[in-house]
Amino acid sequence: MLTLLLWLACGDDTTTPGDSGIATTEDTGTVTGTDTGPTDETGHTQDTSPQAPTRGLWVWDTSIPGDADKTAELLSFGAERGITTLFMSCDPVGYGTEGAEAAYTELVSQAHAAGLEVFGMSGYGWFTLPCDAGLPGQPTCWTEGWGVYETCAASSVGFDGIMDDSEPASVAQDHFDANYADRARWTVQYLQGIQERIGDLPLHHALPAWYDSRDAFAMVDGGEEKTLDRWIADNVEVAAVMSYRDTADAVIAIGTEELANGPAWLGVEIGDAGEGDHVDFSREGDAAMQVEIEAIEAQLVDEPNFHGVMIHSYSPWAEAARNE
Repeated sequence: MLTLLLWLACGDDTTTPGDSGIATTEDTGTVTGTDTGPTDETGHTQDTSPQAPTRGLWVWDTSIPGDADKTAELLSFGAERGITTLFMSCDPVGYGTEGAEAAYTELVSQAHAAGLEVFGMSGYGWFTLPCDAGLPGQPTCWTEGWGVYETCAASSVGFDGIMDDSEPASVAQDHFDANYADRARWTVQYLQGIQERIGDLPLHHALPAWYDSRDAFAMVDGGEEKTLDRWIADNVEVAAVMSYRDTADAVIAIGTEELANGPAWLGVEIGDAGEGDHVDFSREGDAAMQVEIEAIEAQLVDEPNFHGVMIHSYSPWAEAARNE
C-alpha cells in the first residue's frame, strides 16, 4: 500500500524554510527606557521570549496541490494550530504524474511564504526489502522507493526534506517476525540508500515505539549490536515516533527511549486507529487533543532531543474540528 497519508500504490509559528523548524524573532528597535533583554553589538535589543514549538502535520490528500481552495484551507488550518512543518505525500511527483511538479511547486511556494517547511513524503513496507529478497508475491523493493525519493528531491518543487513512512512490519509479517535481524538490517540499508540519493536534504523516518523492545543486531558480522530504533537514529536526522496515546504522559512515556537516542518527533493520532480508545483522539476530538499537545510541549520544553509533536493526519483532524 503505497502511501498517499492513505497508502497509495497498494493502498490515506511560523518558520523560515531551511532553518531548524523553530520560529525565532528579533526586535530590531533601539533600546530605550526599561531594559527588555540583552543587547547585541549594534545596541539592538534581542528578543528572549520563548520560541514557538515545532509541530508537524501529515497530509496524505494528493488532491490538494493544484487546487487553490484546498491549498488555502490547508495553510489556514495549519496557521490556526501552530503547524510549522507539512509532511506532504509526494508520490505524484515521484511517479511523474502529469502536472504534479508544477502543482506541488506552487503549494510549497505558498507554504514557504507562510513560514512553513514542506517535506516530501512517501512510504510502503515493501520498499524496505532488497529486490532479491525472494518473498512470495513481493511486488517491489528498495529500487522503487529510492527512485520515488530521488525524483522528489531532484524536482523543482523545493521540498525542505524527506519523510519516509515505510514500515517493514506492515508487510509479510510472519516473515518479519521469523527473520527479524535480516528485515531490520534491510530497513537500515534502505534508509541509507535514501540519504545517498537525496543529497543534503534532511531525512526523517516514521517508526513504531516498540523497536526498542526487540533484540539488538549487528549490521555486519562481529560488528556493534544495537536495537533497530538506535540504528535508525544513527542514520536519519530525526526519528518520527508513532507514540500514539491520548494523554501527554503516555505519549512521553512511550517516546522516552527514542528521545534518548537522538532528535525525535513524538506523534499523536486524531483518526480512528482501530486499536482502542486509549490510542487516539478520535473520540476526544480536536480541542482535547490540542490540550494534550500543549502539555507535551510544556513537559519537554527543556529536552534537547524533542523535535516537536507531529499530528496524524490532516483529513481526520479537519473533520474533527468541523464537528466541534
